Amino acid sequence: YGFRSLFAFKAKFQPSYRPMFMAYPDSAALPRIANAVSRAYLPHLNARQGIRLASKMIVRTRERVTTHGRTL
Repeated sequence: YGFRSLFAFKAKFQPSYRPMFMAYPDSAALPRIANAVSRAYLPHLNARQGIRLASKMIVRTRERVTTHGRTL
């Protein structure tokens, strides 16, 4: 998708970053929300690629937590 190149391009204009929040009615809505966001940013991602991406994200999160002296 080219997020790195887009980030580098936008950095030229010295943007100010602000946190964004999302309100949702119930935690049961999270799978639908995740699906909608992933389809918006990665429209050609198939189910197999999605599972692979999710597993990599989980592994990286666990590695990051354990390297900071904390465990799950």
